[in-house]
Amino acid sequence: MIKRSYEKGSFDLWGALALAAALSALTLAISLGGTTLPWNSPIVLGLLAITVAAAVAFARVETRAAQPIMSPSLLKSRNFLVCAAGGFITMFVMMGTLTYLPTYYQVVDQMSATAAGYMELPMNIAWFVASLISGALVARRGRYKRLMVMGFVLLVAGVLALCGITLDTPVLLIAAVLSLVGFGIGLTFEILVLIVQNEFPASDVGMSTAATNLVREMGTTLGTAVAGALFTSRLVDTLSQNLTSVGGMGMLGVNANALTPAIVRGLPDAVREAVRLAYNDALVPVFWAMAALSVCGLACMLLLREKPLGE
Repeated sequence: MIKRSYEKGSFDLWGALALAAALSALTLAISLGGTTLPWNSPIVLGLLAITVAAAVAFARVETRAAQPIMSPSLLKSRNFLVCAAGGFITMFVMMGTLTYLPTYYQVVDQMSATAAGYMELPMNIAWFVASLISGALVARRGRYKRLMVMGFVLLVAGVLALCGITLDTPVLLIAAVLSLVGFGIGLTFEILVLIVQNEFPASDVGMSTAATNLVREMGTTLGTAVAGALFTSRLVDTLSQNLTSVGGMGMLGVNANALTPAIVRGLPDAVREAVRLAYNDALVPVFWAMAALSVCGLACMLLLREKPLGE
């Protein structure tokens, strides 16, 4: 029998608590601000204050912890910072892009919920295929920077194309654009983690990988929250404008935030058309915000330092 000995380590409890507090408060602030509550409300401002205080506490704890969950030494690696930012932006943009598209399909294109869900399948297939291609290319050549840049170029192109959708845009064209977005994400998604793992000794690989994944999860959560805040606030404004000529907001029969595809289908033709236009006008600015963030991600990839894998 082979015996293994393990060195008992200490868990960074205070670091974990401070990090959880910072992320929770930030997510709540972004989710509530501008929608349920105004940005200058005491609750939102208090949550933002908690975020800052908890983040400062986390930074101080990590400099003193015997075994920090996110060592400050990670911040000394340019490739870690670049890849963490790239991963955050990728997930932020993906969630910001996809969160309201199924509802958009149901309201604007009169699709069923099932059909709207299927419209995201091309993106997932493209993501899967691109992941296989990127893995094979990096394994063969041992290089990655050009591939990461190309992935973000495709992501930028895809999200910019979404900014041009109108009520008359064919759903198959939107699906094709989503495939482009998925392909760009697929080229970079797994390799960004590999680059981080290649930056550190074996003893730090677990910590660096976990930190990268944490940042990605932050992007997922905040992307959904920010997209929701942008879309909801914009939708209320556009609905108010578009419904003025057909009887005002009272024609909806419900609060604007309580609109569902089923309710929209039962509205009079003129009102339903105004709602369809409002949904398009509310979603496109979200795409523009995601496009700007995608460009930032592309700029990050240009800063990558090429380092042969396994060096």
